[in-house]
Amino acid sequence: TWEMLGCDCCRSVAAELSKDVKYLVESDKMWKPKDLDERMQVSCFDPNIPTGAMREACAYMLLDYKGAIAREVALRWSEDSDEFEEDIVPAELCEKIGACREGHKTISEKMSMSDAKEKALKEEKVEKAQKEKSSGRKKKKAKSK
Repeated sequence: TWEMLGCDCCRSVAAELSKDVKYLVESDKMWKPKDLDERMQVSCFDPNIPTGAMREACAYMLLDYKGAIAREVALRWSEDSDEFEEDIVPAELCEKIGACREGHKTISEKMSMSDAKEKALKEEKVEKAQKEKSSGRKKKKAKSK
């Protein structure tokens, strides 16, 4: 579960940083390392990250990956890098630094997939019940003739 929570937190932190970095790049500015470090720490208190276990997981994720995230962010304003002025894509960044496995689904993605499956199963049951009702009527009509 730590890996799953850590990956979700990484994506959330990267998504928030992405907005800020995009603005900084467009305005030809950049953070000092100290400011970037503080910005990452604050990201764990984003309202999109639930309190409790998720915030704790976010802090642990930063302990492990803060340096790697900072290097990735710094590449966005390093003219010599291939990533210069590129947007941060949270899923890609978190896979690249090792906070997420390739193809990882976030908790909310898994929940929405589960909800979709549940809805499809309910619809399937309703269809089956309707078919059984209509085939039962046909049998009754055939018997009554």
